[in-house]
Amino acid sequence: MNTIRMQAVPFCPVCGANGRTEIKGARDPLGSIPGSWSYKRCESCFSLWMDPRPIKEDIPKLYPKDYYTHEKMEQNAWITRRKGLISQIWKKVWVSELSRLGYQKKLYSFGLKPSIFGQILALFPPIKMAAQAECRFLAAPIKGKVLDVGCGNGSFLFFMKQLGWVVQGIEQDSEAAQNSRQLGISITEAFVEECSLEKDFYEAITLSHVIEHLADPKAILLKLYSSLKPGGTLVSISPNPVVKWAMIFCPNWRGLEPTKTPSFN
Repeated sequence: MNTIRMQAVPFCPVCGANGRTEIKGARDPLGSIPGSWSYKRCESCFSLWMDPRPIKEDIPKLYPKDYYTHEKMEQNAWITRRKGLISQIWKKVWVSELSRLGYQKKLYSFGLKPSIFGQILALFPPIKMAAQAECRFLAAPIKGKVLDVGCGNGSFLFFMKQLGWVVQGIEQDSEAAQNSRQLGISITEAFVEECSLEKDFYEAITLSHVIEHLADPKAILLKLYSSLKPGGTLVSISPNPVVKWAMIFCPNWRGLEPTKTPSFN
């Protein structure tokens, strides 16, 4: 692996407060990336951040060539899903819940119909939330533009395009961006910090496991907020560093993924 250049981050990247070292010697068994990593916990807002952390330009070096965003998506994969029993049961759940969010006609046009079984399972709050995460909690648009920051291979945006959204993506990884373009998705290939975004333009902006990668998450959120139309929706999904499992497993917590998550906010 190429040498990774590091930088000190003495203060919380969210609020600027002091922090104390909470995790030392974290490793990344999933990515098989060598080295150990330390994290600080903010004494004010309780964010968790890596100190020292890789500089922005070197973060791509930490991703293996077989990373999942480098895989091309088959255009009917969002409909077929996996053939196993659990996947097919889950398909009934999210189809039923997304139908309730206003996507019934679009789903029906692809032969996907809500079921009583799926509706019953979606009554349980954790299952309901997970099902809504399929569309990142966005209800069906009348006319809506959605921007996905860090869109990877475009699988989410392609899904949302089939559900009636006008979609755009930002992705700094060239291979992943090319996979998105092959799905017919408009992509800006750059770091979000470098992108020029039109003011009051999008009905929705989404980020999935992105905010924890940013050196200045507050500045980026303000930038994205200004690009939302009045009443628009911004959705950011990330591991939560203050949940019970994070506290119990500490450096071995699955959500930590130290070589890919410089900070949690």
